[in-house]
Amino acid sequence: MTFDDWAKLVLQSNVVAAVIVGLFGVLTLKLGIGKFASEKWWEQRAAAYAAVIEALHGVRAFHAKFADSLEKGYELSEGYVSHLDQRSTSGLDEVRKGANIVHDERARGLNPEGCG
Repeated sequence: MTFDDWAKLVLQSNVVAAVIVGLFGVLTLKLGIGKFASEKWWEQRAAAYAAVIEALHGVRAFHAKFADSLEKGYELSEGYVSHLDQRSTSGLDEVRKGANIVHDERARGLNPEGCG
């Protein structure tokens, strides 16, 4: 058998075709999983940023209402102060949690630039 005969046999073989299709299938699967993980990571990050922004809003509302009441000379009801205090406390906890996530990412090398 000559080289040309071997080449035709290999190129026309179903086994070779199956191996090539299998390799490309594995490659496609690996790339797809990587893309999915990357997108999922960004979705989680966006949710964390949204939670921190909402938490900062609660902290700001606490201080803004107290400053406004002092400037305009009125008192806030105890129930409202309690509500604002609860939002501020939970907001500060959420901000700390977000800071810990960023710190953990840097420590594990996931966010070496310190962006976000």
